[in-house]
Amino acid sequence: MDQFQDLHLADNERLRHLVDDPFADHPALDKLSPPLTSGDRVKFLIVGAGMGGILNAIRLVQAGFSADQIRIIEVAGGIGGTWYWNRYPGLHCDVEAYIYLPMLEEMGYVPPQKYESAIGIRSYLISMVKKYGLEDKIMFRTQLDGLQWDDSIQAWKADMRTGRGENGQEESILRVNAEFVFLTVGLFPLPQVPKVPGLAGFEGPMFHT
Repeated sequence: MDQFQDLHLADNERLRHLVDDPFADHPALDKLSPPLTSGDRVKFLIVGAGMGGILNAIRLVQAGFSADQIRIIEVAGGIGGTWYWNRYPGLHCDVEAYIYLPMLEEMGYVPPQKYESAIGIRSYLISMVKKYGLEDKIMFRTQLDGLQWDDSIQAWKADMRTGRGENGQEESILRVNAEFVFLTVGLFPLPQVPKVPGLAGFEGPMFHT
């Protein structure tokens, strides 16, 4: 991986800003009541609000746990994981929707096309969150930095950073205790760019796909 630059760790400020979330409605997010505050103890902490995180949360509710016992943290400004970040025109999933989308029977949903659009998938995931009462259990713009088991309190100590304000750049530190932690961050959680000579000095428009 020596040929790639992790954008979160880039020395160049312009490259580092390629990881900013262009889709987040920061003023609206700032008005939300945070579902987590430092010192909280929760039953279940789920890291990631993509399909895996949402499905794990719903399965817990179906197993008889209360949505109030669940908290989800998500680095992005919204739900969807890869379907939140990838939005180029015409994007569709290359797996049949009847196989790819979970819980179609429970949701009473029939995909409108064989290969569902990215917009349709994201909308479906949002509807799942609403149906199972998880909307206010997700803390957006929040990054997990560390996880350590504490035997004295029989819980995981989760260290995280959460953002507010323009581009979520006003960061604060949180430490939350959780009895169970689900890591559902997917395969590609850290955006990268190739180490192309001169890339950092390029003065034209740049964006990360």
